[in-house]
Amino acid sequence: MARLEFSLREISAPEFQPATVVDMIGSIDPDTLEIFESLMDRLVEEGKVRLAFDLSRLKYINSTGMGMMVQYVDTLMEEGGGLVLMNMQPKVLLVVEMLGLQELFQIVSGEAEALKALSGGEVAPASIEVRLDEDFKKKPAPARSASEEAAANLKSTIGCPNCRARLRAPTSGFYRCPRCRAALEVDAEGQVLAYPEAVGNITEMTIPTDDIYLASASQIVALAAETTGLAEAEADAIAAATEGCLQLLAREAINGASATTRLHLLVRPENKKLTVRIYCGGSALADASAVNRFKANVDKLNYVVATDGNLITLEKKTK
Repeated sequence: MARLEFSLREISAPEFQPATVVDMIGSIDPDTLEIFESLMDRLVEEGKVRLAFDLSRLKYINSTGMGMMVQYVDTLMEEGGGLVLMNMQPKVLLVVEMLGLQELFQIVSGEAEALKALSGGEVAPASIEVRLDEDFKKKPAPARSASEEAAANLKSTIGCPNCRARLRAPTSGFYRCPRCRAALEVDAEGQVLAYPEAVGNITEMTIPTDDIYLASASQIVALAAETTGLAEAEADAIAAATEGCLQLLAREAINGASATTRLHLLVRPENKKLTVRIYCGGSALADASAVNRFKANVDKLNYVVATDGNLITLEKKTK
C-alpha cells in the first residue's frame, strides 16, 4: 500500500517572516489523499500558513492531489500566508510546468528562496538539475587547466537549445535533457550544444478553434499513428478521440473567451505507441466526465485541470 509520511520544521531569517517546512516522503495518490488532507487542515488550524513543501523525497503526486494543493493555496493566501514548492524531483517539476501550475505555485531551489518568496520577495524560478550522461559518447574531453576545472565545477543555469528547458549543470560534460531527451554538451563557460534524441516525426502545433483546423489536426494524428506501427483501425480510433477532445475543449473550455486563445497539440510517435497531449487556456470543463466518452478509443486517457486551462493526454498502443 502506498504511504505518505511527513515531518515539520520551522525556518527563519532576520529579514523575513518565519515559515514551516513540510518534508514529504512517499506519494500523494488515492491511498494517501486523506493523510494529505488531514495534514493541511491541521496546519491551517494551527495557524501555520506560510508553508514550504520540501519535495525532494516525494516520488509521485496524482492530479487529484495537485488539485487539492491548489485549493489550499487559496486558503493559505486568505489567511495571509502562502505555499512554495522546493527541491522538486525533475519528473515532478516537468509535470508541474507542463500543467502550467508554475504560474500558481512559486517553485524555488531552497530554504533561503522559500523564505524570501513567502515574505513577498522576488525570486528566480527553480531549474532542473541534470546528471552527467555516461551513455552519450562523442569524443574524449580535452585536458583543462586548474582555472578551467574550477570554472567547470561552478553550478550554472543553462537552457536546452532544443526545447528551452531551464537546467542546472553542476559541471561541464555531457547531459541528457529530461524534457526532450536531447544529449547536451556543456563546456566550462556554460556554452551548450544539443544533439536531439533520435525519435523522428514529433509534431508540435498551435491550432485555432475552427472545426476545419481541428479535423486537419486529427488527420496528422492518424498519420503519426500509422508510422508507429498501429493498424488502420487503431490509428483512426486515436485520431477520432483527439478530434473529439479538441472540439470539447474548443467549445466548452475556450468558447470564444479570448481571441488569442489557442489549442496546443503535441504528437509523439514511438515504437508501436502514440502519445497525444492537448493543452489549452480558458476555464476548466464544467463536467470533467465529458472526456470519458473518448476512453473507449484509446488505451489511456487522462484529464487534468491546469492553471487557467486544461491538459488531456491520450495514449494508444498496437495490439
